[in-house]
Amino acid sequence: SAESVMMKYKENLSGHVMLVTVPFINNMQAGNIYQPTFSSSKLASIKSFIHGLDNKNSCNEYIKSLHCGHVALHVVNPQYETIEVQCAVKIKDCLDQLAYKSQLAVDLHKFLSPWIDGDQSNIRFGGKLHASQVVYFIEQLPYIDYLENLKIIQRNGNVRLNIGDDILAIATTSRSVLTSIGDNENGIPKHNITLV
Repeated sequence: SAESVMMKYKENLSGHVMLVTVPFINNMQAGNIYQPTFSSSKLASIKSFIHGLDNKNSCNEYIKSLHCGHVALHVVNPQYETIEVQCAVKIKDCLDQLAYKSQLAVDLHKFLSPWIDGDQSNIRFGGKLHASQVVYFIEQLPYIDYLENLKIIQRNGNVRLNIGDDILAIATTSRSVLTSIGDNENGIPKHNITLV
């Protein structure tokens, strides 16, 4: 449940520093562009660089530690919380309905995960998303006539987080990043869009 997920994580612990790392996705050869992460070995390497090697008797390749030694350093990936948009839309009559339904899913990916176009500065930690922001975005698209019954579903993995509130998604931690639900294994967007 969402409550059990929150019980495992503490935001403010005295003597602990958390460094949340995000890789550049420009050169990603594999992986999920909606949830870019470093491998555990890369996280350990970053920690070793900042903290210095834990074994004082070994040769420290970085000579001088950047870490003061009085805090516990944690180097982690972001906690990605996916957003699925569910709605019914009316595509303008003169346009190909199925093609623009697919285009809407692509545009929602770019709206919910703006870094996929290469601008890493668009990754936002914490924060919230209100359904009215999504409605406004969709209504501004030139191929949309109108939409109805919009809901946003927030998940951490398979655990739904915004139960009972389909119009608001709030990041559960300061290291959380709200992101698009992405595509299935066949490359088909997971957003639940129906045509009116």
